[in-house]
Amino acid sequence: GRETDLSKLDARLAKYKKELNALQKTKDNAVAEEINIALEKKEESRAELIAETLVGSAESWSRQEEATLIALNLGLQIKKAWRGFLDGSIRPTHLAANGQTVPLNQNFIVGGYLAQMPRDSKLPASESLRCRCYVEYSRV
Repeated sequence: GRETDLSKLDARLAKYKKELNALQKTKDNAVAEEINIALEKKEESRAELIAETLVGSAESWSRQEEATLIALNLGLQIKKAWRGFLDGSIRPTHLAANGQTVPLNQNFIVGGYLAQMPRDSKLPASESLRCRCYVEYSRV
């Protein structure tokens, strides 16, 4: 899942840093410094990716909770539809899920995985990282 993918990235970064330390001990310190700068930029990029994913997950979760509370408190039947940004960056699996409509407490099927919402923690990283999809809620 997502944690495994992030762990693999961490392991690769650690390996590269170790190799960098060995390289710095050689006579070519200029190359080592360029690599160090590149690694620092990758770490910043990874931090941005994690923050973006967590904020998106929180937004999706809060919208689902809000719809659930409205349905319970007002006695409404609510359905939800998966929506994606239909541009050149949308994943094929998210394009296939676009327009899929299910009852409020049921799952969508996205890329063969069950999910209550975009960026659902049940989705693997390949389906949730940098996802820009959203859910549209409406009365039945």
